Amino acid sequence: MLTIISFLVMLIGGVNWLLIGLLQYDFVAGIFGYQGSIFSRIIYIIIGLASAFFVFKVIKGKGTVAIFSRRNKKDIAKNIAKIQNKSSDSPATANVEASQDFAEPEKPKEEGLLNEHFKDE
Repeated sequence: MLTIISFLVMLIGGVNWLLIGLLQYDFVAGIFGYQGSIFSRIIYIIIGLASAFFVFKVIKGKGTVAIFSRRNKKDIAKNIAKIQNKSSDSPATANVEASQDFAEPEKPKEEGLLNEHFKDE
């Protein structure tokens, strides 16, 4: 939940910077009177903290951000059951014991023919 809030606050800050760059209008300062106002400064601090938190989450997640990281145990059990059903359906993804059922029987070695071939030369 904190990740979603920080992302939304960061978006608001990004839109504010877009307005500053394009129209030379500071939306936050426009709402609270001027940039030096205590309320404007609090909003700027909140936006900065949210951005720092989001960057930390991206670095910690190695480029990905898990927004809904808490999962229900039932959801995990369902996902495990789905994975097990998929692995039992296709022999390519099945474990070693299951894949041995689909393997071709071994052919007997024909050592006699090889030995006779080399004897002639």
